[in-house]
Amino acid sequence: MAGTAEKISIANIITNAFGLLGRHAVVFFGFPLLLFGAPSLAITSLFGLEADFGNLDGPSSAYAIVFGYALAMAAVYVFLQGLLMLVAVQDLARQPNSLANCITQAVRNLPGLLGLGLVIIATFILIAAVMTLPVFGFSLKILSVQSLDGAPSMIVTTLAIVLIGIIVFVYLSLMWMVAIPAKVVEPIGVFAALGRSRRLTAGSRRRLLLVGVILFFFNVAVSLPLGLIAQFGPVVEMLANVLGSAINIAFASALVASAYIELRAVKEGASTDELADVFA
Repeated sequence: MAGTAEKISIANIITNAFGLLGRHAVVFFGFPLLLFGAPSLAITSLFGLEADFGNLDGPSSAYAIVFGYALAMAAVYVFLQGLLMLVAVQDLARQPNSLANCITQAVRNLPGLLGLGLVIIATFILIAAVMTLPVFGFSLKILSVQSLDGAPSMIVTTLAIVLIGIIVFVYLSLMWMVAIPAKVVEPIGVFAALGRSRRLTAGSRRRLLLVGVILFFFNVAVSLPLGLIAQFGPVVEMLANVLGSAINIAFASALVASAYIELRAVKEGASTDELADVFA
């Protein structure tokens, strides 16, 4: 087993990520374009470019469509994440790639991935709600006394809460960074995947933070030119948004899968043969 003092290599993670994108461009870019582009085109054809739901029969119909669309997109997103992770890990484990097998496994893991996403989102919402309560209380107090005497302290408190919230969000995101590949590859349950990710990322979260920073600037570099192109009209804007989402999802998925492989190799000494056993 590799020594626990050994550190993960950011260069390896990035190199493997770009290698995955080069070898499987059709899967990593084609599936996001298809799975996100097709629903966008469908919504546009049904409701127009502005997707105005106001003309439907009552607000309940609009809410039902919005909720159904959001639920469908959530299912598509987690399926896509599972598929891309399986393709990536299978490639990095030097196994012959079988797209059909990866699609089958991704579909099989869909309920668990939805559960994993629900737990993570619910956790973030709960934390945000708890941190919002003090600010809400300060606001009610100021409104009740109709005085700005407590405004400075409320501003300071709000800034402190926002800072704490950002720190907690980043920490949890790093701690659970490889929960999805752990869930679909090993495979394990929802909470076991969260625990597995916590153990794998322990001691490496500062370096994973640098990976996150790289991902952030990559997203900015992709979004800025596409944002300029989107000014040429609503159709171009829709296409630019779909293209930007596809590129960012592809790169993020490749980075996370590469980080998972790197963490297992460094922390557990997992060889390509051991990783390949997953797909045997």
